[in-house]
Amino acid sequence: MLDSKARDVLFATIKEKFGHLDIVFANAGIGHMMSIEETSEATFDETLRINVTGAFLTIQAALPLLHAGASIILNGSIGPMIGFPHGSGFYAASKGALHAMSRSMAAELAPRGIRINVVAPGFIETPIWERVPVPADLLTALTERLLKGVPLDRWGQAEEVAKAVLFLASDDSSYVHGSEIIVDGGVTGTMYGGPIYRG
Repeated sequence: MLDSKARDVLFATIKEKFGHLDIVFANAGIGHMMSIEETSEATFDETLRINVTGAFLTIQAALPLLHAGASIILNGSIGPMIGFPHGSGFYAASKGALHAMSRSMAAELAPRGIRINVVAPGFIETPIWERVPVPADLLTALTERLLKGVPLDRWGQAEEVAKAVLFLASDDSSYVHGSEIIVDGGVTGTMYGGPIYRG
């Protein structure tokens, strides 16, 4: 959350009504598909500001309300792990920063008993694909090509990512800290398991 006034109001309201906070899910993010040459400085800055700075400032503002046993979850991506070649280097950079930030925060927050982890989705069927600024036929061709590399041979669903987030938010994951849960149908775990590689 980048609006400092809105952030202050939000956490002041939470403190007044509930006294503390048990879970923070930093989920806000944007992404574009642009080549290196097409990426403007403004687009690069906006992506980092929303995806990284917003998450950092939200966690920072939430900390006074978090006690031992609280859980912070960041919404990362497989983007920084796979070297996605379709013009998303700045997006991968922003998500890679989140992953790195979580590990340092995990070390800092461990003495306070506050856990922090990352969920890293792969190709998930959400409305964000409809907002990618490329021609519809090109987007269709790209998504069909991506799907051929997914070992489970289908798009992931938002509910499947949500279940991983719920696990990290719950006491069921009370000994999971500084970790990443990858929800990608096997893309990163078994790169050559996708339909395109099958005989």
